[in-house]
Amino acid sequence: MFAPVLIVASVAMVTFQSGTPVVLPREDDIVFDINETTGVIEKGSADAFDGFGYLSVNGAPYEAQEPFTFMDWDDESNGLRTIVAPPILMEFGGGADPVYHLEVSRKIYVPWAAQKNYIRYYDLIHNPTEEPHVVNLQFWGNVGRTGAAIITTDDGFAVIGDPADMQVPRIGLLFKRGPIENFSFTYTAGTASTEYVFVIEPNSSIAIVNFVAQVPDPSAAAGSAGVRNLIRPLLSSDDLGEDMEDLGEKPDFEYLTEEEILLIMNMFIDTDVNMDGRVNILDMICVRNNLYVDPESASTPRADVNHDDQINILDMLCVRNDLGWPF
Repeated sequence: MFAPVLIVASVAMVTFQSGTPVVLPREDDIVFDINETTGVIEKGSADAFDGFGYLSVNGAPYEAQEPFTFMDWDDESNGLRTIVAPPILMEFGGGADPVYHLEVSRKIYVPWAAQKNYIRYYDLIHNPTEEPHVVNLQFWGNVGRTGAAIITTDDGFAVIGDPADMQVPRIGLLFKRGPIENFSFTYTAGTASTEYVFVIEPNSSIAIVNFVAQVPDPSAAAGSAGVRNLIRPLLSSDDLGEDMEDLGEKPDFEYLTEEEILLIMNMFIDTDVNMDGRVNILDMICVRNNLYVDPESASTPRADVNHDDQINILDMLCVRNDLGWPF
């Protein structure tokens, strides 16, 4: 499992310089060049992207009005780098509809370790009003290569690339884990989009997490930001799909606080049966109450923790082994 909060030696906050994309450094030099206003990946390694990671809320784009900050965690084991995009107050309604505001912010993270070739977007929506509001949140962007198509897709992730050209960098997307209502993923003409529709209660917050991975062409020259690309064998599409599936089973929430993790609505650990952000005795009770019941007719279908189409003692053991999460 993972730790939601790690102890680090020190944290330095640096303000972005205006006018150029900011590269989040990595041990293997994969390029994630971040636009300083929107937070999108501009090109990535070997032009894998053409502006990817846009955030839209009820049709309005996130565009920061203040400089991003750059968190340099002095941690020799990870060398974490995180971008904190400032909150903005977005106005909605008007005309016949009452005007209301939602506060939107982003936290963008790249792990330092080799082989973790992904970026994580943590997008937080806060409702400061006294009324509930429907939110249509879109996380979307464009790939950088002509001919790229869906190679692999499954419940919660997709792999995009050119099936006829293994030298075109593969892109992996992880957009959900667990049952979510009112969710859709589309890919059309080089544009991928995930859409989440939910109700946000008064004076409360909801977070969405999306992971974007890239596997660059090892023969390519320096990336768009002037940083050399990783030189290693190009992963096959099957490997990248397995990477996305593994990441979904154990999502990387490192350097998020416990409070931040509890706000995430689109990814859950399987053993959190009642989806309250913890694995505890209540989850054991959920499984016990559904023992030997078919998952399709169970009062809590998620009680089939290990997804073997049975609810039995094995599911109880799975929950027991994760008791105390998050830890």
